[in-house]
Amino acid sequence: MRASRRTSAPTFASAFARSRTTQHLSAFFELWAHELLLRSGCEIQAVHPQLDDRQTHPDFLVRGPSGLLFYVEVTASSSRFPMPDSARVRLVLDAINDLDSPDFFVNILRQSGAPRTSPRIRQLRAILTRWLAGLDHAAAMASMERGAFNELPKICWDWDGWEVEFTAHPTAKLRGAAGVRTLGIQGVYPGFSASASTLRDRVETKAECYGRMPHPYLLMINNYDLSLELGDVQQALLGSRDGVLGAGDDEACRQGGSEDAVWVQRGRQRNRQLSAVLVAKQVLPWSPGGEFAVVCHNPWAWDPLPEGLLGLTALCPRDGRMVQCPGQPVTDILDLPGGWPRNADV
Repeated sequence: MRASRRTSAPTFASAFARSRTTQHLSAFFELWAHELLLRSGCEIQAVHPQLDDRQTHPDFLVRGPSGLLFYVEVTASSSRFPMPDSARVRLVLDAINDLDSPDFFVNILRQSGAPRTSPRIRQLRAILTRWLAGLDHAAAMASMERGAFNELPKICWDWDGWEVEFTAHPTAKLRGAAGVRTLGIQGVYPGFSASASTLRDRVETKAECYGRMPHPYLLMINNYDLSLELGDVQQALLGSRDGVLGAGDDEACRQGGSEDAVWVQRGRQRNRQLSAVLVAKQVLPWSPGGEFAVVCHNPWAWDPLPEGLLGLTALCPRDGRMVQCPGQPVTDILDLPGGWPRNADV
């Protein structure tokens, strides 16, 4: 694949040349997404477009073949959760474990990259101590009891190439007990597979990044889990592995599956600013077709996207459930020969 247009080639080239595996794969998927958009007849209008006075911004502003403008964010997820193995990271983990936190465990929800320099441990401890001291234990317990795990307190921290998101889980039986370690583990939501839980977490974070936007919003996410299935995608986004839509009906939601998904929670529609999510599985430099790529459209989006926008297989709302609308394989859209690059002529 080409580094595509001059609009963004320098950014991609810089990221793709980095040595760390996570950054290498992330840069490749951004290239993949960029090329897919171009091959689908879209035009990149801006890279990292500005949104009012926000400090954060999506990856692309895109014009579709019909002239429709929409935003695109590119990211990745994996329940394998590989922590960097280094003395710098171990110092951070030890420092968290030594925190005095009688009311909350501190779990690492997700992380990416690795620290290039030694983190300032005292500074991190001060940040986490202030954050924990300001949390409401009773409110967090109430969220846990009703299954609203996305409402648990979260805080992001980054240090020189390493990004970590922490979440606070309220202690119950062990509240106030001496000698209890503070550091927890990566959480998995009850009723979710590990793949669905991790996918749901990542999409949720990205859905909330920008608030209501002036154009539709497409999230493109590459999941590295070998166990990910199409049912996991539907469970993460809709709370139902079989694609039943239950928003507005608590009983239907309970029968359909989890009550805590990206687009519906306990019968209520949510994250309607996220128009659609493209979920790709195992898109890698040596396997650019991946195992599958599907666009799931939000049945309750404020600003819907056209169902055939990218030409891929799509999950579309029809009569109270999601149905699969066939599309082209990724390799056909990208004009790659079968088995490329393994079977390419040398």
